[in-house]
Amino acid sequence: MIDTVYQNQNFQFLTLLPLLCYFIRIPIGILTSHCNLSLCKDENGDDLNLLSGSSVEPQTQIRLPEKSYMPTPKRVEQLEEEENLDNVSITNKPQWTRKIHKLCAIDGNIDDALGLLDFLRLRGYRPDSLNLSSIIHALYRLINVNPEFVPSLMSYNRLIDQFCKSSEPQVAHRVLFDMISRGHCPSVVTYTTLISGYCKCGDMGLVFKMFGEMSKKGVPPNLLTYSVLLSGVLRSANAQYGKELMVQLWGQMRNDDDPSVNYMPQGRSVPEEFTYAQTIDSLCKADRHHGASRIVYMMRKRGFTPSMAAYNSIIHGLSKDGGCMRAFQLFEEGIVFGYVPSEYTYKILVESLCQDGDTMKAKEILHFVLKLKKMDQTRIYNIYIRALCLTTNATELLNTLVSRLQAQCKPDVVTLNTVINGLCKMGRIQNAMEVFSDMMMGKFCALDVVTYTAVMGGLLNAGKIKEALVLLHEKMPERHLKPNVVTYNAFIRGLFMLEKPNEAMEIL
Repeated sequence: MIDTVYQNQNFQFLTLLPLLCYFIRIPIGILTSHCNLSLCKDENGDDLNLLSGSSVEPQTQIRLPEKSYMPTPKRVEQLEEEENLDNVSITNKPQWTRKIHKLCAIDGNIDDALGLLDFLRLRGYRPDSLNLSSIIHALYRLINVNPEFVPSLMSYNRLIDQFCKSSEPQVAHRVLFDMISRGHCPSVVTYTTLISGYCKCGDMGLVFKMFGEMSKKGVPPNLLTYSVLLSGVLRSANAQYGKELMVQLWGQMRNDDDPSVNYMPQGRSVPEEFTYAQTIDSLCKADRHHGASRIVYMMRKRGFTPSMAAYNSIIHGLSKDGGCMRAFQLFEEGIVFGYVPSEYTYKILVESLCQDGDTMKAKEILHFVLKLKKMDQTRIYNIYIRALCLTTNATELLNTLVSRLQAQCKPDVVTLNTVINGLCKMGRIQNAMEVFSDMMMGKFCALDVVTYTAVMGGLLNAGKIKEALVLLHEKMPERHLKPNVVTYNAFIRGLFMLEKPNEAMEIL
């Protein structure tokens, strides 16, 4: 086991860790947890111990050596013949540990050691600390061949990105110290990557420290730096500073011509539309939907159209947070560029408007969605009728039922049960009994247990115990319907509310 790696060799060893993780397909945290490594020095000259216990999957975007550690098929066949792999149990760790140690320490053949380890891993073998120690010692000996080697700036940036994506920005920060000590000057890519790593971990203190250090080092932030920083700030709910950054971001968009942005996948420069989308996404994740709607307004002023998913998310969030009027306004504006609400957003929006007492706007949305004919009209009507039940507007509820019949959209049992239950809760038991009677006469669909349960609950709330008992003991058996536990619970609850405990006990 290696305890200490000298300062002039620490980075080469560190560079080999992700490579080793790639070849034997194990998380980098598992590898470093087996080694008590003092990989580099901080600004005070103290050692940094890498005792990572995380199980983050290794990234494979670093540049691989030209020579692969995977053995050729012929060599695999030789290994199978030498060790009789088919005859040796994969759980026989002492056997494989001796073989791996021999290949590394005696034969000096790390290629075959890594190949064998990967071959075993594919068959369920789990490398232990002895296997890793043998591999690491062999890799360390390889480092000694060229101790004066200094990686390029791109290699450093890729390694920093590796650790940041593995949720280890502190380790990546130490790599920054190492590259500075070796004569490299960090670029805007270096700082942007570190800022992104700290933002991912939510450590905004170090984010601002890194951002301030860029100016001190004479490294001006580019468009991507501002975008990453803005995303982290908005996720931390620091709206005021987020507004200041947005102003800087808009200015940067006009004159950003930094070729280093090519390091990132967006190409020469991050499109303005992409920045708007990222800002909206961050605001929605922070439940700041009113702020996101203002970004949409800015986009529209500049000739951009928000994505349908983002727009739908804003309307959905506003409806849930009590901003149904603003949500309805966005709904109307969205019609111009082809916005169609999802079924769930439609449900939340109409319910929110009905609870707010604005059934006219809810009805406008209903008619718009019905014209599309892309959704099940029965479900659209049922959602709207259920929303009307949240109000005290029985007239609108009955009118909607009539208009549905006129539109040749026959109500199903769910619709009628919803109407009856809503009328009963509004205290309109007479209207509920009229709908119930029409169902019994066969004008609509057949009744079910839910229908009787709703009607009996309404009758008991109105104090009509005898009528409710007739339905329970006579009408339901006539239609071969058996009361379920919900029916009995509703009946007993209604009797207790009427202070009739004896009658309730008889039901039991």
